[in-house]
Amino acid sequence: MNQSTSLQKEWAISILIGGILLIGITTLFPYDFFFWEMISQQTLEEIVELLKTPTNLKDIVLNSLLFIPFSFGLAELLEYWKVRFIRSLLLILIASLGLSLMVEILQFFLPGRTSTPIDLLTNTLSGVAGGLLFKSFGNYVLTQCQRGFDWIKRLISIPILTVFFISYFGLSCWLSIPLQNTDKFWSLENWKADFPLILGNELSGGRLWTGKIDRFCITHKTASNSEITAILTSENPCDILSQSQEILYTAVQPEFSQFSVNQLNQALSQTSEFTLSIQLATASSHQLGPARILSISKDFFDRNLTLGQWRSHLSIRLRTPMTGKNGTRPEFIIPNVFSDLKTHTLLLIYSPDKIQVYIDHLNRNYTLKITPEMTGFWQLSPVDKGGLHLNNWNTRFYKLLYYCFVFFPLGLCLGWMLSRMRGNFSFYLLFFSSGVILPSILLEVLLSLESARMISGINLLLSLSIMMIASYLSYQIEKSRMKAG
Repeated sequence: MNQSTSLQKEWAISILIGGILLIGITTLFPYDFFFWEMISQQTLEEIVELLKTPTNLKDIVLNSLLFIPFSFGLAELLEYWKVRFIRSLLLILIASLGLSLMVEILQFFLPGRTSTPIDLLTNTLSGVAGGLLFKSFGNYVLTQCQRGFDWIKRLISIPILTVFFISYFGLSCWLSIPLQNTDKFWSLENWKADFPLILGNELSGGRLWTGKIDRFCITHKTASNSEITAILTSENPCDILSQSQEILYTAVQPEFSQFSVNQLNQALSQTSEFTLSIQLATASSHQLGPARILSISKDFFDRNLTLGQWRSHLSIRLRTPMTGKNGTRPEFIIPNVFSDLKTHTLLLIYSPDKIQVYIDHLNRNYTLKITPEMTGFWQLSPVDKGGLHLNNWNTRFYKLLYYCFVFFPLGLCLGWMLSRMRGNFSFYLLFFSSGVILPSILLEVLLSLESARMISGINLLLSLSIMMIASYLSYQIEKSRMKAG
């Protein structure tokens, strides 16, 4: 195998993998799929209705471009395998259709995302366009890319790689520091004082909930552990809260009522925390919208707080600088709260660093820690809505994403540097140890000081592992290339 065909194969695989990653990153965020919740309760009529959802012009344009890198890389790989053009184009069409179908199916399990036949069509046509572009301009594009890559390789030296390493690490630290103050992003300071509280619907109608609300109350502080236990074992939870906290609002009212709650809105915007207790029973385990149980809102898209029912699941929308005026970046979902028609006690406790929900007893609780990592990725996300399970798995997932984002590029750079260095074993060991261990410790110390917490051994182990894996992969790949060259 000569060098040109070897380079063609490398470029084909690189572009193909890059295209798949681009599609996955842009279409499937936040990667929290509601498989069982959708499969178990979705009706054929609802599926048909979802397929009728119109696609806006922006989505059509983006979908028309999204699959081009993927199909370009695939066309190059097929040429390397000496597949004829017509057959190659047919294979690209099938692959683009299959990948697009898989993406659309996965999007179906992401609350707030819609899949339409138009998306499937534009994605597939985008793939075919990438194949045609390769046929017309592939050799020229690849030649220019290789020239640019060769120029970069000649330009890159150990000092330049060192500058990149230090600069990337410094930039990561600089961007991470503001995220440590989650209060700034998850406070309730942007609540609107004049929004009314409505039971059983939106103020503008159209989101009817059928069921019964026995009583509910809200206070501007978080409940203590002893209060939580007492509330969940009491027939009237509001009596427990009123013993130790000022109750800002309490009511035993018929459904579909409207109240002025200016004082409540103002108080909660100042404290940015609250405890809400509500006793209720649904009349149906399959309601959509989400159907509004309790909403402090102006209309469908402008709210402070909403408790809703989405099929048999509890939906929580909360207005913060991060989640937006509709409370959907993200919307929090708890599965199967309304799987029966019994009366349940729901206890929602919110603060800018944690959201907790208890249902009926202590053992049935759901918690999501609002972390800097989660804040960072939702801040960067281009989507305006998305659903998240209220569980600790998401907390761990966003932490893993964050540490990969920071330390994987550093590890790749370190491995590349090691492949170009000359020295004995002691030199390699010292360089590798300082390059891997020092950044991990520095970032953890910096974040601990900024967030006033103890240094985490788990975080250190995670960052060290990612750096070592990335360094090893980069080192082996570059050594293989140098031998082949």
